[in-house]
Amino acid sequence: MIIINNESNRVFSDSETSTPNLEPRKFKVQDVSQCENVNDILSFLNVKDYSKEDIPNICKGYSRILDDRGYPLAIVKDTYDLLNPNEAFAFMDALVSTMGLKYKESGFTHEGKRLFITAYGKPIKIAHKDRKLGDTLQTRVTCVTSFDGSSSTIIKIEFLRVICSNKMASWMTDEVIKVRHTRNQRAIMSQALSQATGIEMIFSKIEDDINHLDSVNVTRGQMKRMANIYFKIDGMHDDDVPTKSKNGRDRMLSQFHHETLGTFGQTAWDAMNAYTAYMTHDRPTRNTKGASKEENQWRGAFSEKDSRKFRNIITEVVGV
Repeated sequence: MIIINNESNRVFSDSETSTPNLEPRKFKVQDVSQCENVNDILSFLNVKDYSKEDIPNICKGYSRILDDRGYPLAIVKDTYDLLNPNEAFAFMDALVSTMGLKYKESGFTHEGKRLFITAYGKPIKIAHKDRKLGDTLQTRVTCVTSFDGSSSTIIKIEFLRVICSNKMASWMTDEVIKVRHTRNQRAIMSQALSQATGIEMIFSKIEDDINHLDSVNVTRGQMKRMANIYFKIDGMHDDDVPTKSKNGRDRMLSQFHHETLGTFGQTAWDAMNAYTAYMTHDRPTRNTKGASKEENQWRGAFSEKDSRKFRNIITEVVGV
């Protein structure tokens, strides 16, 4: 989807529109565990319908998207099909009921341009080999949609390691359903959801992979190579490695054996957890234009692209 938007996130000046001068929504993870359904969640967040306005007198063939408070979000092609919040998440009630999930968190990211809702399932136990201490993994389903064309409507599954005190460390995530904002999106979503019962099979498949990782020995030298590959410094002499990359590599390596966070420096599962611990606890984050330090940390911790990348690095180094 092609998006035309300016750097300030203001589509027009106040003199060109009657839009009130409002601030965009800010990132905040809201506890919605008291909500029974999507309508309850949207009511709790005070979210109403968004709108799409054609602007032929200003830019022929394009429209502007305004949020429920009249704040301009973006200019999009007039073929863009706006999916309102109640439509984007309506299917989640059936999914939550079918899978026995419970709503937990919701909130906006990207200055109000995206909205997410998460629902949690039953925890599962992963037993470490040769040790009594194992991991407790929380299953989670997250739906994300955008209102400016920057992202499709996505359903993804996640496992969260809850051994960490802040309960944030994630492992592998996988996109189950991804639907672009076209005029057929409602029919496509409906068809995709008819197959969504396979989500439970995906959870089971990832659980099997975790147990397999836990059965494969990994040395500290192999872990160091994984970190080097991740930071794109594999094969470089340490004297030639940029300080930022070296510090990141060393922080990740230190998480390979960190018993208070449940890693023991022995297996491919410890290697995967060293990555997630680094992403959650050690990865430097900062304020950027349009996103706070906290939002950037949240996005990084739950990035399926990065977690999949590190899982592939494990395969490259130890063949699992």
